[in-house]
Amino acid sequence: IGGTISFCVGLERFFEQRSHSARKIAFLVIYLAIHAYFTFVKSDLAARNINTAAAILVIFLQCIWVMNQQKAKYSFIAKWLTVVFAGYCVISVVRIISDIILLPQGDFLAQQGPVDIFTNMGYQVLVFALTFLIFLLINQRLFLENAEKQYAFQESENRYRQLVELSPEAVVVHQDGDIIFVNSAAMKMLKAVTPENLLGRPALEFVHPEQRARAAQRVADTLTGHEPAPLLEEKLICLDGSVIDVEVTTSRLEYHGRVALQTIGRDITRRKRIESQLQEYQQQLEAQNLELRKLTRAIEQSASTIV
Repeated sequence: IGGTISFCVGLERFFEQRSHSARKIAFLVIYLAIHAYFTFVKSDLAARNINTAAAILVIFLQCIWVMNQQKAKYSFIAKWLTVVFAGYCVISVVRIISDIILLPQGDFLAQQGPVDIFTNMGYQVLVFALTFLIFLLINQRLFLENAEKQYAFQESENRYRQLVELSPEAVVVHQDGDIIFVNSAAMKMLKAVTPENLLGRPALEFVHPEQRARAAQRVADTLTGHEPAPLLEEKLICLDGSVIDVEVTTSRLEYHGRVALQTIGRDITRRKRIESQLQEYQQQLEAQNLELRKLTRAIEQSASTIV
């Protein structure tokens, strides 16, 4: 009976239902008290049999109630478990009735009648059926949990892809050094026609040779340090051979359950060109101002001489 109560508690916890442990402990204490009374105080085999059968009946009625609360995903196995539990209840009722009518005497194990043999065999058959169904139930739950994790993972990846595809910044995901994902902005920045032009190629291949050592060190530091690399400027070589200036930052992420690196870049070639032109204009303006100051000083000196 203690094992049967433990099974009921485990069933409730398996299906994440509230388990009234105090009530079950009280039930077990009452059962043991009655059983002890009819064993040591007033020896009565029929009463002990009725007590045990009634306890089994109550416990499996509660198991049936637990099964009726289950969601649709467990409905098939829950239905057959309900049948098995109902079988336990029927056999317990038969045993109670037979013990009331037949009133067995003496050693129960040595003097079993047809009803006792039937109930014992019934219990054994139901034990095998219950073991098999519990095995199926556990496997179904493991399968459903794995399917839910896969679905959640797929949903997360789809949301990531949608978000990244809408990003105006170039996003490149590389794993073990090779590119495994690029968004449209990255394809446009590196002059690729299709993602296949970039996928599977080493990420460092697109870094300017003069900066590859620094880029490789940044990748290693990001993998070991778990911190995003600071924003810095690099030169990249596009598929058409042209060189562009970019601002990039790299961070860790999990992709398909494995550690990968995500590099986000922005093409700043036009900005660098404008900055260079502004610097040239500034230098020209400074040179012109210097010439103007020289000319002004010369005019002042000439005026002083004339005076």
